[in-house]
Amino acid sequence: MQLSRAPTVGLSFSEATVWKIIAALDEVAEQCQLTNSDSVEWLFPASEHWRVRVRFDDKALENCTENEKELVLAQVGTAPSARLNLVLNLWALDDACDAAKILIVHLLGKFHGIVDDGSSEDSIWSIEQIRDTKRGVEFLDCYRQKSGDRK
Repeated sequence: MQLSRAPTVGLSFSEATVWKIIAALDEVAEQCQLTNSDSVEWLFPASEHWRVRVRFDDKALENCTENEKELVLAQVGTAPSARLNLVLNLWALDDACDAAKILIVHLLGKFHGIVDDGSSEDSIWSIEQIRDTKRGVEFLDCYRQKSGDRK
């Protein structure tokens, strides 16, 4: 699979405040802000070998189709209290998929929510499906390299 831009995964939370999510991110990721005018982002893992870049996204639902909005609202149970975008490092995509799964399980273990991997119409994942599989498919397999060097 040849991607031209880094894949983005969206997390929608219900009843989690931005401040609680920031605290949970600060536990495992490194804050990064290039200039005062830039939004704060987090790099995970917290090292020069980061694989996932995380940022808040208040306008994420505006870019969704009506069907996608209804699905998110049905799964979360209310309008999301907060949304995050996780941008996977395109240059280390398999490692980025593994890191994103670890980070998402960490966050969804603390706060109720769902994940949209953006891959298709069946792109909404719960924490249970991420930990196991969804109809035999591993989380983020749609972005993993299909070469023989996969872990």
